[in-house]
Amino acid sequence: MIFIKIEEMDRKFLYSTLSISKTENLMMFLFLCMGGNKMLIGVTDYYAIILVVVFYYFFRKRNMVFSSDFNKWLLFFIVLFLFQFIILKEKSIPADINFLAKFFCAYLGVTILGEKFRYAYFKTITWIALVSLLMSLLVLLTHGNIPGIDLERSRSLVVFNYYPNMSSLRTYRNCGMFWEPGAFQGYIMLVPLLYIGQIKQFWATYRKECLILLVTLLSTVSTTGYVTLAAFLFLIVLKKVKNLVTRTIIIVLMFTGGIYAYNTFDFLGEKLEIQYAEAQELGRGDVTWSRFGATIIDIDNIKKNPLIGNGFLMKERYGNLAEYMGGTGNGLTGAINIFGVPIIFIYLLSLFKRAPTHSDYEKVVFTIVVFLMLIGEFFLNYPPFWSLLFVKYPKLCINRANKLF
Repeated sequence: MIFIKIEEMDRKFLYSTLSISKTENLMMFLFLCMGGNKMLIGVTDYYAIILVVVFYYFFRKRNMVFSSDFNKWLLFFIVLFLFQFIILKEKSIPADINFLAKFFCAYLGVTILGEKFRYAYFKTITWIALVSLLMSLLVLLTHGNIPGIDLERSRSLVVFNYYPNMSSLRTYRNCGMFWEPGAFQGYIMLVPLLYIGQIKQFWATYRKECLILLVTLLSTVSTTGYVTLAAFLFLIVLKKVKNLVTRTIIIVLMFTGGIYAYNTFDFLGEKLEIQYAEAQELGRGDVTWSRFGATIIDIDNIKKNPLIGNGFLMKERYGNLAEYMGGTGNGLTGAINIFGVPIIFIYLLSLFKRAPTHSDYEKVVFTIVVFLMLIGEFFLNYPPFWSLLFVKYPKLCINRANKLF
């Protein structure tokens, strides 16, 4: 009986924040647009500052105040930028202001939506995923020859960004409304992470939406996306499936499927092996666009200022290689190159502490998956991943029930 009560409490919890107004839906859509939508970013260099003004209007309208967590992080960044201004040869105050505007948006967006944030995020990204799948199907059927529409990389159709894939799948990669397929998969993967404490109930309650998100993630044909999805599923199955026989069968099937995919799809096995080999042969002064190679280049530059980083200017971050390193790199080491080791370490530690679960194991899974996603794309250039520091979750009914044992 007690297990039935726990499940009922969990389902009530999942449905407890379903009332989302049109204004809140619009705010979430704008929030996600700030995650790297080319139409929004291409309009003006001051898009983050403009949206800060919009979000702050609603923030003040609801008589909200800044939290101590936000104030601490703001202080961290102000002190960091002051040290960078004093120590670095080249610096950019506008770049610092632009980043702080994005950070403000991350905080304001989650604070205004409150406990509704993760549900609004889930529903909005699901609609974006559905529309992107329909647009992908249209492109496949027409081979991109749609009258009146010019499909090119970085030209966004509001919720679809065309990007030709050169892999053996010979298909189009689904970018959603973001700059890269890898970015889209990362924003999709945030959904199960936001519900990691109740992942079984979430799957049972929103199965259709989960299938839409799963198919969309697969349509990105993203190396990082496939790796992080596999890691997440493996770690969840390892803990959540209690029956030993069932768990063993699932794990064997996952490993078999993983080995087959690694050896079959060139965007997995072949790509990883080639990039790793290139990184091993990388000499000083050489340039590479691979994740492995960029890691080596970043580490060499991180050593210059490991505590405060090298700031936002490419010249300061990469020296003579600056003109060749734009638009590529390792998102994690690239962020360390900008902010320094302490800030990124505190960020990851904060993710562990604020994960939406009381299970230490699930907190570790949450942090590992975000860590893997950061390696793949430069998510810390945009608000959504910074917002994880401030998301307010509804009180977990399942954890209250667990106290009965």
